[in-house]
Amino acid sequence: YTVTFNANDTNAGETTKATLDKVNMTVTYDKPYGTLATATRTGYTFNGWYTDKELTKRFTQEIMDDSNITVYVDWLVNTATIGFETDGGTYIESITGNPGDEVIAPNNPEKLGYEFKGWFLDQRYTHSYSFTTLPSTGIVLYAKFDRLYYTISFNPNSYDYVANITLPYNDLIPE
Repeated sequence: YTVTFNANDTNAGETTKATLDKVNMTVTYDKPYGTLATATRTGYTFNGWYTDKELTKRFTQEIMDDSNITVYVDWLVNTATIGFETDGGTYIESITGNPGDEVIAPNNPEKLGYEFKGWFLDQRYTHSYSFTTLPSTGIVLYAKFDRLYYTISFNPNSYDYVANITLPYNDLIPE
């Protein structure tokens, strides 16, 4: 008898196709099924074989009946999360969704005395990140901030020259 494997990837709106290492196999009546097909699909996790298209009856048989059978894959949609490490700046909510979904950059975090310079994939700020779509796996982005500096200019009431002073935000003015 024949066991037919249905990839169950033709629903309306589905864009990624599954890969099966075999589409059917022959099994002798009253003998063990052996190894079933291996199913893979980008953006999804295999969740077992079912004997009905509605995926309500999990395939649990170990011995072949006296008729052909079709089994259907149950797919779980993978999700991915973009987390944000703001280095002391304002909190940014994580973004979670399906890999490939469009992603809009969050509002820039704020940090007193610093200017936000962008999101990076690493803590050394060597690989900048552009928001387009959710990646296939979760990532953490790191906010880069540059410290703000202020220049103090003196306008003396005499002819004495006083040099400008440039200091980081919130530093004390030297005497």
